[in-house]
Amino acid sequence: MEIKERKLRVQDRILELKVLSLQNSNIILIYENEKDRLGSLTIALMGNTTSIFPARYGENFSKILAQLISEELKTITLASVYLSSELSNEDYRLIIKEVRDILKKSS
Repeated sequence: MEIKERKLRVQDRILELKVLSLQNSNIILIYENEKDRLGSLTIALMGNTTSIFPARYGENFSKILAQLISEELKTITLASVYLSSELSNEDYRLIIKEVRDILKKSS
């Protein structure tokens, strides 16, 4: 079991991406300001998505990310996103691309 980590510059912010891949699941943590934080929390499995913990920013992104990864990899996916303010749609697309890249390299 290994946690894959990556830093990503988005606008003038540094985001930390941490991904833990298990045999039947993925845990994705995204936060900013280099402080380990839990943000919105969403779990997805086979098309069913549930928000466990809502957040001020990034809650919808957390849902979308968990659902996309769960459907693509046929796994349980838990996603947490902590942001100090919203990002643009293009920024969210970049984050999804980075998460996919991390998961591709860990399989």
